Amino acid sequence: MKKNYFFSKLILCGVFTLTTATAFVSCKDYDDDIDNLQSQIDANKSAIEKLQTAIDGGAVVLNTEPIEGGSRLNLSNGSHVDIMNGKDGKQGEQGLQGIQGVQGQQGIPGVTPKFRINSETNYWEVSLDNGETYSQVLDTAGNPVKATGATGPQGPEGPEGPQGPQGKPGLNGEDGASVDPDAIKNCISVDPVSGQIIIGSGENAIHTKFIVDDPKNPFIAENEATGTLDLTYEGVTYSLWKAGATLQSLVYVPEYDTKTIYNYYLVKGEGNKEETIAKSSSSLEFEVRPAAINVTEYTWSMPVIGVKTTKANSLGELLISEGSMKLEKNTLTFDYTPSVKLADGASYMTALIAKKVDPENADKVLQEISSEYIKFAYGKKNVSEIAIYQKDEKVESPLDYKVVYNDAKGTDIASGLIAMFETKAKSNANEAVTSLGFAAPTITVTPVKDNNANAKYYTVDGTTIKVKELGNAAAIGMEATYEIVFKIGNTQVGEKVIAKVTAERGSISADDSYDYGTFETNYGKALNKALAFDEIYKLADISATEWANDWANTVKFTATVKKDGKAVTTNAPALTFAKPATLTLSTQASDAVGTYEIEGTFELSKTRKYTVTAKVVIAYPFSFDPISKFRADNWWNTDGSLKVIGTEENNKFALQGDLSQAYKAKVNDLTLADYGAYQFELAKESKDNFEIASDGKTISFKADKVDFTKRAKVIVKFKYTAGALLEVETMEVAFEKPLMAPTASTIYLDSKNVDNDNAKLGNFITLKDFKNNTLWHPATTKADGGWNNGWVSYYSISKIEYSLDADAANYVTIDPLTTVTATGANPATTATFESTIKVKDNLSLAKPLDINVKVKVTTSIGVVVEGTVPVNVK
Repeated sequence: MKKNYFFSKLILCGVFTLTTATAFVSCKDYDDDIDNLQSQIDANKSAIEKLQTAIDGGAVVLNTEPIEGGSRLNLSNGSHVDIMNGKDGKQGEQGLQGIQGVQGQQGIPGVTPKFRINSETNYWEVSLDNGETYSQVLDTAGNPVKATGATGPQGPEGPEGPQGPQGKPGLNGEDGASVDPDAIKNCISVDPVSGQIIIGSGENAIHTKFIVDDPKNPFIAENEATGTLDLTYEGVTYSLWKAGATLQSLVYVPEYDTKTIYNYYLVKGEGNKEETIAKSSSSLEFEVRPAAINVTEYTWSMPVIGVKTTKANSLGELLISEGSMKLEKNTLTFDYTPSVKLADGASYMTALIAKKVDPENADKVLQEISSEYIKFAYGKKNVSEIAIYQKDEKVESPLDYKVVYNDAKGTDIASGLIAMFETKAKSNANEAVTSLGFAAPTITVTPVKDNNANAKYYTVDGTTIKVKELGNAAAIGMEATYEIVFKIGNTQVGEKVIAKVTAERGSISADDSYDYGTFETNYGKALNKALAFDEIYKLADISATEWANDWANTVKFTATVKKDGKAVTTNAPALTFAKPATLTLSTQASDAVGTYEIEGTFELSKTRKYTVTAKVVIAYPFSFDPISKFRADNWWNTDGSLKVIGTEENNKFALQGDLSQAYKAKVNDLTLADYGAYQFELAKESKDNFEIASDGKTISFKADKVDFTKRAKVIVKFKYTAGALLEVETMEVAFEKPLMAPTASTIYLDSKNVDNDNAKLGNFITLKDFKNNTLWHPATTKADGGWNNGWVSYYSISKIEYSLDADAANYVTIDPLTTVTATGANPATTATFESTIKVKDNLSLAKPLDINVKVKVTTSIGVVVEGTVPVNVK
């Protein structure tokens, strides 16, 4: 499938620019035309530079699409580049008559070439087999041709070629604009006489060896099948690789200046007894274009041939180590080893070949691409050539090593030893075994078996030796002998090295320090932490035994504690030393909150002092921000005030509240009571109406100051047992009435009926408390009506009063208007609602009359509630 984009004329400077196959000859002033064309060239040059920068950064061309006046290349990094068509020039003047040429010989059938720009190497490439293979376009000097780049220096003048046959008379050229050839750089055009493709223009133009057919209208086609951008111009199609996931080039990147790579066999023995014990492994690096390929989609091989051989694979392959191939950006690296033994000193050739086959048909090769040939050579090395060196000198046993008796790091006795291939030539330096690609030898350190009793004082960890009992002064001066052996595989290389190890005291530091780090604790809780005394032994380079015997009784110890840079001595942590070797960091519950820097100094002598440091952070165990996490559920109104109704004392209701119940006793797994308790204090403006009892938490109205419209302001604090007092918040306390207003159903009276002109009010009234308990039952719901369960005593109900307004008193009477509860523990009488309402005698009504009877319930604790009883008299 092809997507075609047609142009009347096409200029693609920097990528490919095709010019008309006609010589420009004119004397007319075409400055305006040149300026116009130059501006188009400059715009396209800028676009091409943008394209080149994106490709150098790893972007690839995804597709092309037509736009007004040109074509757009969409890139993988999300950007795009627009290439604009050239505009028609003005009518040129009549060209000169061409010279009549001699009839030329019949040419051989031509091959239509396909061209592409290698987007990674930036060189022109050509295919003469319809795109099956590509090779670099060469100039007449045999050099590859760059698509873009700086103009190189003038090349030497070539020899004059032989006279060619005379051609046919040329046709008159079309009229065209006069253009400065040097104004168009890095473009493709066609020589009108020879038919050669010209890359560039002006003095630096390069004439290629390929010929094109007669001119035709140019167009670009995106060939999705081959992944190329095909340009047809003057009847010839040029195929340019479109960057993508198809491998385009493999370029070997040599590690050194020479392109010859060297590999080695390591053998032991001579002649028929020669045995190969190792092969060198080398790493190769190739530049891959594009970087977006998937290496797992290809099979990779490196056939080996002799320098004078043309048959690939005749000598086996270089095997790519499994899992070693890595592609990062445009760099492909891998390790390899030979599959067969090659001749010592002989030269060979190899190349990296990548092949992609059809996943559904392994015999169908989709693509095969090869790098250039690489020259390599194999050499043979013998174990007998290896010796052990230290720096630049061959090791002569024994070597002497010192181990500090209380140093946990020990001494690596193999450090600095290296296996080297010795060279007999004075002009060549010795070479490390690893520098030739062999694996690093394994090194073992073992104690010599005979006459080596002192080895009991030491232990071996790999190639490191240290005193077995760290700080054991008995090891000082005890010499033990060890042998160091290098091996490649199971074969020893070089002579074994004898090492003598002796423990010593080491240099004694006169002034050193150690930091024990940071310790955190909660205010109100004591800390008692024993610090490791081994750190003191290390500072002073002294064993525990030496400390106890020689220093513990004479050492001087001092400690300082600072907070905010100032020394503190009270309510602060302490660092104490107890002989012989106890160092303790401690805090008291009452130590103030803050960060403390603590320093302790051990003075062994006037010239030997050692310092230890530590940091202690004391913080409150909990933060009261936000306060909501400390508030108990169901105690708080939506406006944030504390809701108080009352409490029960001795089976009696009390108009008071326990403020401490409004706050949680446990937060974040910390029990607050373990640290302290809440304290409550009335704000000044609330002390006239409210009071807090001596227990510090019970709030109530003052006597005769009960007023449910007022709120108490209470300052909440938390008092730590250790002494600190923190203000938590200021809250409002809203008291609510424990009794609900009495309610009643309508009473109907008949003024003309002697039997129905009165009623007991208590038979119609209901009284409930805040818990919805029914305190007074009307006779309609309870056979005898009246109080239930001793509520009069519980709520201290002292009086029930009825009242009528002046107008209602003209029609009905209530008797009695007031009932009261007798005083004392067991009152003889109690207040009730059982008063009687009666229509007055000889009452004559023109129409029914509605009357509201007010009822008021008073308690001795200051609670008063009021309601109405509706009455209808007819």
